Amino acid sequence: MLSQPPKKKKKKKKKKQAQPAEDDWADGGEEHTTITTQRSDIDIYESRALYSFWPPGTPSSPDLPPKDTPEEQIAAANAWDFFRLVRYRGGRSPYLEWHPEGSRPIVLMSPTVKLTEGPDFAFGARWALMQYYPWSHRSDIIDKTDDKVKVFFRDWRTRPECPWYVKEQYLKENNRRVRAGAGPTGKTSPAAGHAVALSEADYDAQIADLLKQKDYTGAAAVHSN
Repeated sequence: MLSQPPKKKKKKKKKKQAQPAEDDWADGGEEHTTITTQRSDIDIYESRALYSFWPPGTPSSPDLPPKDTPEEQIAAANAWDFFRLVRYRGGRSPYLEWHPEGSRPIVLMSPTVKLTEGPDFAFGARWALMQYYPWSHRSDIIDKTDDKVKVFFRDWRTRPECPWYVKEQYLKENNRRVRAGAGPTGKTSPAAGHAVALSEADYDAQIADLLKQKDYTGAAAVHSN
């Protein structure tokens, strides 16, 4: 019998290693074997000063107080304004861009803020500051004691930079009403013993006057009424 020619061994094809997608790279440019987890909203907001707008020369937003650059605008913006106006683009070289005016997202902040003076006021004040006050480090708000956060919020609420909707919510929830004839404004009620509504300016003046007289009980009563 004729011997069979030796069979040629088939060469095994080397599998090509998949190249990582650009979005699978960490922000610093280092390669990872696993896809990085998505950053939280609070992390993105806290690090907003690290990113620039693309393309270069992006104009400032007319919906924020005017600044020389859009980067300066977002540095002074609160978290709610940031997320309704700005889109964060992650990947190897993260950057920012404005949401088109006609397709801005509906931003729902959590937790829902309640600003009623009372036992839970410190919680509401703290989260109102986290959402609507332009902070740089979360510890500036989170680490404040309950007493300090309440004082800080009440002072901020009277300033021009406090958003009008925060002021409006605070006044509405606390129903700015006091006993007839009480306080420095001298307002009287049409019916004795009934309550009358004070304007925000009159309310703030009454609080300031009571604190000046060191009438802390009276000031607390005005806050809670």
